[in-house]
Amino acid sequence: MEDLKNSLNTIYVLTMLLDSKNQLWIGTYGDGLFKIDIAQSQLNQYLPEKHNPRTIQYKDILSIYEDYTGTIWFGTDGAGLNYYDPLLEKFNSVINFQTLENINIDVVRSITLDVQNNVWIGTSGKGLSRFSPKKMNGTPIKPIIKRDLDPIEL
Repeated sequence: MEDLKNSLNTIYVLTMLLDSKNQLWIGTYGDGLFKIDIAQSQLNQYLPEKHNPRTIQYKDILSIYEDYTGTIWFGTDGAGLNYYDPLLEKFNSVINFQTLENINIDVVRSITLDVQNNVWIGTSGKGLSRFSPKKMNGTPIKPIIKRDLDPIEL
């Protein structure tokens, strides 16, 4: 634990979120994801594990967002969108091969939710997309704005 605490002095922090459970999530460049449970004074580090689909899928975390259900969403710099299931204590992911052919969500720079609970995903040079978490079973992420910013559908 002490070594992990000391490593916080040398990490490159890209994003942070204090969630509704008073846990501080820290997204880094190259060192994965950290979670500090402030009440318990507990620190956890999450790194990708090649053959473990329950872990975070990439070590560069660009954005973090908590939705109305308490689900924590993570935008990565190469492995799409990940989200944390606190009940099962595992990570899930939405990646390019699960989306429509003209959608690229490899690099997710920003995440937000609208009043209809659609998740909006801002990418790095690949446009803006949205999807409904309620329809995640087989429903691809739907493009709404082309890369050249010509509106397709709102």
